Amino acid sequence: MKKVLVITDSHGESKKIYELIEKENPSVVICTGDYTMDIGDFPYVFPEIEFHIVRGNCDFYDIKNRDEDIFQVENKKILITHGHLYGVKSGLENLRKRAISLQVDLVCYGHTHILYKEKLENITYFNPGALRDGSYGIIKISKDAILIENKRI
Repeated sequence: MKKVLVITDSHGESKKIYELIEKENPSVVICTGDYTMDIGDFPYVFPEIEFHIVRGNCDFYDIKNRDEDIFQVENKKILITHGHLYGVKSGLENLRKRAISLQVDLVCYGHTHILYKEKLENITYFNPGALRDGSYGIIKISKDAILIENKRI
């Protein structure tokens, strides 16, 4: 089983990110954007951790990270995106279409600053809420399950 730390919308809270990595000791860190500069050097600080980072609508100068990423943890296919390009503040329909077309098991996103988790059509959608507001998520992934826990700092 792999432990995944999911953060989004840190908006200048790099100290919180560092503290969470130290506290939670994850195998994987997912950052779904808005102030990717907050997590910028952590892949070098924690080389034993796998990092997946995408940019958000506030990451104007981030030319290093993409708008979305698709990867696997255990045997689960994961899509991460900030969500602004899919209009998630107005609903998940566009993001759902993308997730279905990619045949993923899990979608992690941000942008709304509102906690959301739901399983629809065998795809789990998770927005941990804004780290800026003290909200983050832990996902435990095994070959058989995806277990999501909402947490607060």
